[in-house]
Amino acid sequence: MISDDSSWSRAADDATRQAFHMGELGLLGDILHLKHRAGAFGVVNVATLSRGKIDICHKATGQTTRFGTIEELIHPGWTVD
Repeated sequence: MISDDSSWSRAADDATRQAFHMGELGLLGDILHLKHRAGAFGVVNVATLSRGKIDICHKATGQTTRFGTIEELIHPGWTVD
């Protein structure tokens, strides 16, 4: 079932929320791998989460996109990979 939040399943959206929560608690490694519904891939440096920033570095371009909240990241189609 597709979630109302993104084009991923509700389980994928929930897994993304959980992964970011774990990252904020320091329970993950150094980076969190993400994928976008349009086929892009990115990484988030977990250390920046503790500073209240969600910066996705796009693997193909090196460009960074900043999000204020996890919900802002999920809505346009990002999920954990």
